[in-house]
Amino acid sequence: MLDNIKFKMSNNNKIVLLGNEGVGKTSIVNRFRTGEFFLTDTTIGASFFSQIIIREKSSIRLNIWDTAGQERYQSILPMYVKGVDVAIICITKKDINSIKKYINLIKEHSESSSV
Repeated sequence: MLDNIKFKMSNNNKIVLLGNEGVGKTSIVNRFRTGEFFLTDTTIGASFFSQIIIREKSSIRLNIWDTAGQERYQSILPMYVKGVDVAIICITKKDINSIKKYINLIKEHSESSSV
């Protein structure tokens, strides 16, 4: 999933998953962590986990934020987007129009010039 992304060789690689409720953000994170898909409860606010990956004799720490998709949590998303290195927008066919909302959120609140 993350093979083609160039990460900083540091302990501060921040990844955030964004998307509406029920699109599979937590399932993607769990698949990455455990190699399996399984049913999960609704995320409240956001969940966090950190994983170290060894690549080419170097270690990279990925700090992954899985954000809640419910409308009531949308106001806290800028906090998770700030300073992000990689944002993954998760959508379904019925949520295709929401991609613009998340791209604008990233452009407005991240410090990256490449979106």
